[in-house]
Amino acid sequence: MNFLFLASFGEIATYVLYILLAILVLLVMITVHEFGHYIVGKIFKFGIEEFSIGFGPKLFSRKNKNGENFSIRAIPLGGYCAFKGEDGETDDPSAFNNKKPKNHISEYSCF
Repeated sequence: MNFLFLASFGEIATYVLYILLAILVLLVMITVHEFGHYIVGKIFKFGIEEFSIGFGPKLFSRKNKNGENFSIRAIPLGGYCAFKGEDGETDDPSAFNNKKPKNHISEYSCF
């Protein structure tokens, strides 16, 4: 039965530390990636409904003066930046589906 306890407490603690470090690095990468979506949405004047890091139930949420929600969720394996009008039709001029790509590409293009 000694084969069940081959790893010492220090080795197990090291493995747990590496797993936590990997999750932290993943969270930083997700945050930078989603912040890129947020910045581009701001540049192109999209209405932004929510910027979230993680999935699942909200742990923390804050709404700014523009009505944008910023949230941290329970499962730290992803994130999203939700633009207005992505899910359906709306008359809001700042909605994602109401923006014309041609106008924005020529406005910000280097070509």
